Amino acid sequence: MPRDDRSYSQAMQDYDAEKKFLRKIRHRAFHPDADSPVLFQLTGYFIRFVILLVIFGAILFLRNRKYFNGEGFTTEVQQEMDHYLGGEESEMEKVFWKSDQMLAAYKATGGTHAFFRNIDLRRVTARSSWKDLLLDNGWKLDQVEIGEAHLTLKAGPSTGASDAKPDRLRSSSWFSASPDFSKIRFGEIKIHEANFDWGPIWTSKGALTKSSGTIKRTLGDWKLALSGGVLSQNWLRNLKMAPGSLLNVSVDDGKLHIAGGEFTLGQAGQVSISGFVQLGEIPDYNFKVSMKTIDLVDIVPEEFRPNIAGFADFELQVTGSPNRSDGVIFEGDMVMVEGGRLREVPILTTLSVITPRSEMRSMPIRSGSRLKFKTRQGVLSVSSMNIQGGGAAIGLTGFKRADGKVLDYARMLGSFSYQMDTSKLDEALTLDSIKKPLEEDLEEKGPEIGFQGSVRMAMPWELLGEEEDYRAKHFTQDENGYGWIAIPIKGLLDEITVDQAKALDVEWGELAKKAKTNFD
Repeated sequence: MPRDDRSYSQAMQDYDAEKKFLRKIRHRAFHPDADSPVLFQLTGYFIRFVILLVIFGAILFLRNRKYFNGEGFTTEVQQEMDHYLGGEESEMEKVFWKSDQMLAAYKATGGTHAFFRNIDLRRVTARSSWKDLLLDNGWKLDQVEIGEAHLTLKAGPSTGASDAKPDRLRSSSWFSASPDFSKIRFGEIKIHEANFDWGPIWTSKGALTKSSGTIKRTLGDWKLALSGGVLSQNWLRNLKMAPGSLLNVSVDDGKLHIAGGEFTLGQAGQVSISGFVQLGEIPDYNFKVSMKTIDLVDIVPEEFRPNIAGFADFELQVTGSPNRSDGVIFEGDMVMVEGGRLREVPILTTLSVITPRSEMRSMPIRSGSRLKFKTRQGVLSVSSMNIQGGGAAIGLTGFKRADGKVLDYARMLGSFSYQMDTSKLDEALTLDSIKKPLEEDLEEKGPEIGFQGSVRMAMPWELLGEEEDYRAKHFTQDENGYGWIAIPIKGLLDEITVDQAKALDVEWGELAKKAKTNFD
């Protein structure tokens, strides 16, 4: 131990000096030197204040970083989404942060006031920072993206939705950084793959799948721009959005407006859609659909494809509601434009023998032939039909009589209906105000009954043979030189015209046999 040669008095003086120095150091840690100029003192106080803010900010940062990466924050976001979207029985993956990017996924069933029955949002990302999320003026999120959105839309939510906040614990973060989606701010939401479907019954079922788009909110209104994807509604299916085309959807004043939808159907078909849906518990459709150069193979049921072919134009008015037993209603005109054929129908085979015109087995339909139709409650009703048989296969000029007058090789007029099977109701439908009347209608409708109605068909009188008794019995001659025959349309597809065709065949065969015997 080194020897201290100081005197006692000197040692006490040194000890007192050290104490004064330490007190001065401690004092200067909080206060500038009292002997320094006032400006230096103010600067000293300011520097000390900044140091305290930095220390406090570091503590706040560490505390809130723990909150934003914890279960509590995920629960609060989930509860806020439940309130904002009307979801119930929801599931949400723990929010994961990568740098300033938040990643999550959300799944729920729709509550009483929700616009969806099921929702599944996958790979939801948003760029932000905890500093932005702590601001009192709301959340600011940038680059919001949804990898996949799967929504089954309700036919119509119940009215009277409440804006009350759900009861839940206050945020566990400092400064109450609780999610409030009513104050959320974002430029737009990008959806990489959007899949929507709707309708509780075949007569109202529709879907838009494999689409992509963006959502923007302006002045309380929502705007959705979609590109790509495949659209279907009732019997109208496989409409592919044209490359470069945008389907613009906006919601305002209780209406969902659709404009700019350009689609393709098959190889050559072009389809445009515009109109709106009046929203509410009983939503009403009001759309115009224009369809050009549609191959009938792309729209008729598979079992009808051997019987009809060709390209046609359609002008349709789409009305009705998913929440009515009528379903979504299509009404309009079909005009044949190219390559029309009616074939594999027993009565045509018989007429091809009587006339004799073998091409009548596959009767060409001239451009301009048209019919008016309506689909409602699963029933296709053709109210008027004006079909002219002829075309390149028979000769564009038609049948030339001895007096030089040219007649169509065939004409077909009349009306009929086709009852389609609508017996299956979506099992997920739970809203009693919709389910009960739909079930009652289905019980009354009964099983599929096929076709019902009658048409009248005409061919030039001279082509109907030389047997006057036969012609007079089955055909009626008019003043224009046509012979008309009434053809009942009843039963399933493989039943229509069979009995009548057999009766005509038998009588014609007996006449042919008699003529041959007389000749021999």
